[in-house]
Amino acid sequence: MSKSTATWSAAKLPSFEGRTVIITGANSGLGLETARE
Repeated sequence: MSKSTATWSAAKLPSFEGRTVIITGANSGLGLETARE
């Protein structure tokens, strides 16, 4: 398998101001970093 070259960045996300969001898996990894934002 080839390694993915795509990277994730919170800066690429639209604003969630005024919205309710549900973050799953917030105990580690991507979910944790998203919850910290």
